[in-house]
Amino acid sequence: MRNRPTKENLKLELLNILENKISTATELMSFTEQIKDGNRESKASIYFVDTKIPNKPNSEWKFQENLVLESKIYGTLILDILTENRIGGIKFLNNAK
Repeated sequence: MRNRPTKENLKLELLNILENKISTATELMSFTEQIKDGNRESKASIYFVDTKIPNKPNSEWKFQENLVLESKIYGTLILDILTENRIGGIKFLNNAK
């Protein structure tokens, strides 16, 4: 059974995974600082940005891309990357069953 993600555990794990994928320490810290108390939609999803009215002019949620990461602790993670390199949410694929 996988560990239930806490804010601090998730930050540490993302730091470990992302340090080889992101080019600068500033970018890395910016990503992990975005991890805050999110809205847990299910066991498999946490959102940090309001998902109402996605991809519209006044929406907070303006999708850019997904970043797939493999975690020894949490399994496969999918980060929803929004415009301005914000993290919109995280999906825990191993919990999606």
